[in-house]
Order: sequence, then C-alpha cells, then structure tokens
Amino acid sequence: MDSPTPLPPGYARGRPRALAFLLLACLVLLIFGLIAYRLIAFTTVLIPNASMEPTLMGHDSGVDPARGVANNDSIHDLILVSKLAYRTATPQCGDIVLFRAPKEADAQGMANHHPKEINMVKRVIGVPGDTIQVKAGQVTVNGVPKEASVVYRNGQRLNEPYLLEPMDSPQPTSARFAEGQPLKLGKDQLFVMGDNRNDSNDSRYWGALECSRVIGKAVQIIAPSARLRSFP
Repeated sequence: MDSPTPLPPGYARGRPRALAFLLLACLVLLIFGLIAYRLIAFTTVLIPNASMEPTLMGHDSGVDPARGVANNDSIHDLILVSKLAYRTATPQCGDIVLFRAPKEADAQGMANHHPKEINMVKRVIGVPGDTIQVKAGQVTVNGVPKEASVVYRNGQRLNEPYLLEPMDSPQPTSARFAEGQPLKLGKDQLFVMGDNRNDSNDSRYWGALECSRVIGKAVQIIAPSARLRSFP
C-alpha cells in the first residue's frame, strides 16, 4: 500500500489563518453592507421648530412668541425616517411624513421673493380621494366647553388626541385651503397638518401635497435619550 503524500510544510498552520481571513472579510463586507443599507433606507432629521409638538419637540428655552408660554429647556428631537416605507405601501392617515414642500410653503422665501423647496415634517390628515374641511366647532378642555376649529374627513369629525391645543376659531385669513369650504383631494394628493395647529405652516396655507414629494415615514425618535419612542 502506498503511503499518504506528506502535507507541505506550514500547511497545518496556514489553513486556520486562511479561515480567519475569510471570516474577517465576511465581517467587513457585512459591516459595509449594513452601512450602505442604512444610507439607502433611512435618513435622520432634526426637528427645527414647534409645529409638530407635542409629538415631536422642537423649541428653544425662553418664551414661545406664538403661544406666550415659557420653555424651561431646549429640546429638538432627532428622528429616524424610513425612505423605503412607501415603496410597497402608500401613506395612511395618521402617518408622520418627511416631504419636499412646494415653494409656496417657504413663508420666509415668499416674503423676500426668493422661495425655495424646503423639507418639512407633518402628519397626514387626508389621503387621495378624501374630502377635508376645517370648520367651527366645539371642544372640551378640562371639562369646559370651548369654541374651536375642528377637522372633518369625508364628513366625519376627526378625533385628534395628539393635538397640543384646540385650533383657533376663526382660523387665520391666510388659511385658504379646506377652511370653511370642503377640499376634495386628487388621486395623487395628501393633506398634511402639524400637531401644533396654531403654529404650523401646513396644507391649510399652501394647499394639497403631491404624493411624489414624500421622502419617507418617521419611524422613531432616536434622541434625546429621554424622548426615545417608535411610531406605528
């Protein structure tokens, strides 16, 4: 019987090294793959103002000029936005979305005649085919009835527990869309509003939002640590 061919010198030592190198290469590829997926699938947004409070905080310490309320601290939530959320689905009422707003939404730019398309974060109130109307109504605050503006979707008054406070009644004269008269949304249109209705530049002022302008869906607050939470 022939004797087995002897292994080359160093073979026994080289095989584990090759296996370790292969595992390291796979780990590096996995890390880079996760980073690439993170860049493609998600983006982060720092909330700049109070238009979505109390859901998303965005204020500095001091007196809030819009409400005359003193803030003891500065809080600007950092949110995670899924850019793939609507690849296989469509925005639903209640979703919080990041979008590229039309130039008409840039109030400061409109004032100096140099409006730009800016990114904004708002809540979806109406989806394609819906009829939205803002009209005078009544709410109860701490057991006391109060006149306020309320939102109707397809003839049904919305229950909106996420609002910071009741909407002013009457609405500002610049709130021209869905105010008083119903607004029928087209097949590719959304109606978006801030949760801080009395300090929010939204669809009431510049009209319906084209679905193609939606960048993604807010899925989580990731900072500050005391504010961590996920959205459905």
